[in-house]
Amino acid sequence: MASMLRCPRPFPEGVLPNVQDPLKIAVARHLTVTSMFQGADGKKLPEDLRPKSQVDLLFEVAAKEDREAKIPIMPVGESYAPCTTSIDQLNKIPLADLEVNNRAKDSVVIARCYRAPLQSWSRLLLAIEDTAGTYCIVALEYHRRDVADMFTRGSLVAIKQPCLKAENLYGKLDDLKGQMPIFMVHVDHPSDLVLLESKEEVIENISTAAQQKQADAKICKEQGNAALAGKMCWRACQMYTHGLKIVSENDQELKADLFRNRSRANLLLGQFDAAFSDAVHSLVYTRGVDSRAKSLKSKARYRAAAAAYNLGRYDRAIKHLDTMLSLTPADTEGRSLLSRVRQRIAERDHGLYDFELLRENCIKCGPMDVADFLCRTSVDNSPGRGRGLFATQDIPAHGLIFVEKAFAAALPTCENTRPAYRFHAKLHSGKHLDLHTGSDLNASLLKDCVDKLHSSPSRSSEFTDLFARGYPKMAQDAYNDVFLIDNIIRSNLVNINGSVVDGNMLSGNPGIWRQFSYINHACIPNAFPSFSGDVMVMRAQRKITKGEEITCLYASPSASFDNDSYMLTQNFKFTCDCLLCKVETSTKPKDRVRRNELVKKAPMFPGILLENTSKSKPALQAELERTIRLRDDLLATYDSKLFTPGVPRRGLANVHSQVSVLQYQLGDLDSAIIACQDALQSLGYHVRVPKTGNIDYRDIHGMNPAEAGIHISYLMRFADMRKQSGAAKQLRQVGANLHSLVSVDPEGTGIPDCGQVPGGLPKTPEEALESLKKLGLC
Repeated sequence: MASMLRCPRPFPEGVLPNVQDPLKIAVARHLTVTSMFQGADGKKLPEDLRPKSQVDLLFEVAAKEDREAKIPIMPVGESYAPCTTSIDQLNKIPLADLEVNNRAKDSVVIARCYRAPLQSWSRLLLAIEDTAGTYCIVALEYHRRDVADMFTRGSLVAIKQPCLKAENLYGKLDDLKGQMPIFMVHVDHPSDLVLLESKEEVIENISTAAQQKQADAKICKEQGNAALAGKMCWRACQMYTHGLKIVSENDQELKADLFRNRSRANLLLGQFDAAFSDAVHSLVYTRGVDSRAKSLKSKARYRAAAAAYNLGRYDRAIKHLDTMLSLTPADTEGRSLLSRVRQRIAERDHGLYDFELLRENCIKCGPMDVADFLCRTSVDNSPGRGRGLFATQDIPAHGLIFVEKAFAAALPTCENTRPAYRFHAKLHSGKHLDLHTGSDLNASLLKDCVDKLHSSPSRSSEFTDLFARGYPKMAQDAYNDVFLIDNIIRSNLVNINGSVVDGNMLSGNPGIWRQFSYINHACIPNAFPSFSGDVMVMRAQRKITKGEEITCLYASPSASFDNDSYMLTQNFKFTCDCLLCKVETSTKPKDRVRRNELVKKAPMFPGILLENTSKSKPALQAELERTIRLRDDLLATYDSKLFTPGVPRRGLANVHSQVSVLQYQLGDLDSAIIACQDALQSLGYHVRVPKTGNIDYRDIHGMNPAEAGIHISYLMRFADMRKQSGAAKQLRQVGANLHSLVSVDPEGTGIPDCGQVPGGLPKTPEEALESLKKLGLC
């Protein structure tokens, strides 16, 4: 089962995290460079670093380190807003006027790329020369995919509000002193680096004479086609765009070709808004009813449908496909896409998913091609909590609440997912270190979000609506505030397979699920999520009535209320006021202190019912007596007037479980059943298995369906041993219902998620147990 955690908190001020050495080295390098150049703030680029030969040398050094870095290190600077002022209204300044660590607001540097750029995973490096003959390096931290094809040698670029910074990328830590730093113009926001003019040499033999424009437009089309065939999509877009600027209004056929071909290039680049617009424009200029015209219209319809499909506009996609297939009925690609669109509509409108396929993907953990099913919920105001998610209809217990594909997710199987170290460090008077770090895959998630917002502006509101204070209106389509995007991610990300250590959340595979972001926390929730790659499946633990707020756990509960309360306060800045928390806070402080001491002595959750043990019967009996004493001591810390029947007593669950296992191993089946029932009661589930007749099951205040499901499997085994086939069958159904809450498999097969195991996905509980043994987990 995949665990789920909300966003991790930064490390405390003045504390270096106990992580791998590369981050410590990065921080030490940063501090060394900072101390070496404390007096450099406000100074201009040194004269000896302006020549082309020196910049070329430093460019090669920086490029080499970027290429060879196994775990990229990404320093985070002070936040600032992107520039929305047009270039012609900004003050044009030369590179020589830039001052170290002083951002040139309301200014722009115009320069030309004099060599091919370098694109690594972490950033894009450009070597530029301005009109005054000054050379420098530009570093764009959050670039788009394959963007190096756009900024080719000879490209004219504008750098808005540039800032000159010093960094040291090379040399061992002991050798840093005395080395010359690399000065770069750092750009954080993609919209602050603007391409003004593409490489001149690409458009060969193009004349500026008016009579040659038509011929030039045809050359642009031919060179765009050649670039597209060579998979240089950015360059192809540039050629088609230039052709559209100079093509005659009377040549509608050529204009249609340029739009249609640019639509294809934009599809390959993932720019689905632009691809859809170009395909529709090409239809306007495509005339005729002959077979050739029908073929061209069919291509445009297909590209419009493909773009709409990737934007989630399935109704629009199906209209274009219907028209396309009326023109070319035998088109297999169109029929295949039409089948997928119809499947997405069935998922979106009725929640009809291939859950078997989703379950198989739990092992692969890859991105899924599915639609969102969100029609059973809506976002509204939640009193005292801001916004919340509410049911728009009655939802039965274990029923589907919503299915959502992540807006962005850093999955381990995705090519662009890489771990990276991000830190923000300052040196205050040489004494205090203020360090915030986002480790693991959070940088990958940020880059993915920036890329998607930049590529498809029409989807931006899906993400930016998550910003509680309201996201600034976009002044242009390409406007992205990287720091605000990072803020939204930190407040809304979910970590799959994360963990909590000493109250700190450690990152797993982070993602952004928009619908889930509106769900508020409750220690006794009415909904639980499960995951298949980038797909979240949310189900109801109990019946949810129309208008009721959906609640969920922000992290798996521990046995200690104080630990969980601290985690919520530190990570999410709120105090939970649910029924359980009110009862816990009403408990006498001395009882809570005593309970926390006893919980530390409690055994780990057994997890698997072990039939055989190497321990002797006297040893088992002695262990049972110790565990029962611990159970009784813990029980004394719970006030029965506060903890009424049905209110979870989570500190007791593991102890009851251990008692049940020990009594089972000693052959006392009846006592094992009672202890197992008590363990379920501690988790908020009322289950009674009489010696005859039907079981009594009620989900009162259940808070951990995964753990409860394991206890149900214990009881099912016990019922089989007592020859109670009817009770075992009923328990099997209860277990399936609980399993459906934490697994994408709606039938609740009870097969545990073993991860990547030898032999592939287990098909039976017995195979799953064998897989766990191979992994050394039991």
